[in-house]
Amino acid sequence: MRQRAGHVVHGDLVNGVTDVCLSFPAAFDDAGDVHWHTLFTQRLYAVVWHGHRLAKRRSIGFAELAEEPVVALDGDHTLRRLFDDACRRHGVTPPIIFEGTDIATLRGLIGARLGVGVLPRAPVRHPGTVEIRTDDEELVRPIAVGWIADRYLPPSAAAFRDTAIAAFADRDPHRPD
Repeated sequence: MRQRAGHVVHGDLVNGVTDVCLSFPAAFDDAGDVHWHTLFTQRLYAVVWHGHRLAKRRSIGFAELAEEPVVALDGDHTLRRLFDDACRRHGVTPPIIFEGTDIATLRGLIGARLGVGVLPRAPVRHPGTVEIRTDDEELVRPIAVGWIADRYLPPSAAAFRDTAIAAFADRDPHRPD
């Protein structure tokens, strides 16, 4: 497995470079022969720095981000596609002041007060940032394990796939966390 942009991970799987992948399956117009099993769905949040004018709010309208400088993943990443789709739904075009390739970098820039972002909840609390729910119920991303159904899976890859599926078996994979 590799950590890369979604379309690269998907391409590696389809082309036989990797045996399994974790990704956002709806991001690919042509899924090829990939079989997807959704593990869980992540809600995306507006992320601002402590002290930001929105930081004390429990929720915000997505359109409230319209005038905010935004740090975002570059266009190769599925999170960026979700952000751009939400902007279109709400008719806003916030200024993107930084495009990166790593969520941790974006959180650091947000904590340094350089911009705001739209990201999944951090696995551990990030100092200097606040996550705020938005009014956009479509601002979610399912995470799935994918493999080619008719292709041989080495035992280690099959074990990874099966372990990932078992680890999330008690959750509703379509209900955002």
